[in-house]
Amino acid sequence: MNPTTRRRAWRVAFPSAALATALLLTACTSAESPATSSSTAATTSSAAASGTAGTSATTISGTGSGSVAPSGSSTSGGAQPSGTGSASPSATSGTTSDDLQTTATRATTPVAPTSPGNIDQTVPSRAETTAPAVDLTETGNYGNGVTVLLDKITAVETAAELPGEVAGPGVRIDVSITNDSDAAIDLGNVVVDLQDKDGGPATFMTADPSAPFSGSLPPGETASAVYVFTIPATDRSGVTVTVRYSIDAPVVVFTGDAQ
Repeated sequence: MNPTTRRRAWRVAFPSAALATALLLTACTSAESPATSSSTAATTSSAAASGTAGTSATTISGTGSGSVAPSGSSTSGGAQPSGTGSASPSATSGTTSDDLQTTATRATTPVAPTSPGNIDQTVPSRAETTAPAVDLTETGNYGNGVTVLLDKITAVETAAELPGEVAGPGVRIDVSITNDSDAAIDLGNVVVDLQDKDGGPATFMTADPSAPFSGSLPPGETASAVYVFTIPATDRSGVTVTVRYSIDAPVVVFTGDAQ
């Protein structure tokens, strides 16, 4: 059989060989298409998820308390809270900028002074008046219904309690004030002093049995107190005891020997 006849015989024997090859190529192409489409769909879905994650991240970071993974991270499933983020102070404090501004700018109501005042004003001085001196055993009179009496003077050993106090030999003076005036007097203003014969002040002591006047003394009442001073025994001759209770009343003066 010559070559030409052989080719014709092959074509007759296998008339669909070319068709089969074409069908096979078509089938392969069709099989790859779904995979390509699936890959394309997955890519599109991932991009969409990434875009949504980006949007969610923007929304959550502005309102929530947790931080969000950025859209470009490899975390699957989109944005996820970190679990450790904290809210901004402005979101949790409950205080707005308007509240802060109101608090900062709120002014207090000014209170007008009772008098305009004057830096050049001079307050006239008041001379202290002194009642005539009496003996240590007599009653001092303020001339307004109030009287004072040194009930007794006793030698004691004083104890130092506060800075500046000096312990040593001293005296205890029991004092009583009687109020026969028409108004109560403030005993918290009472001041009792002791001076030696040369005018040197004795040291007032606060330790027991010292118990100065305090409170208020109504009309018709009598109050008693104890004053303790450190003073050497050699300086107790010719001492002076003064008792004040008000700037509107004179100073009562007692003199004598406190032996």
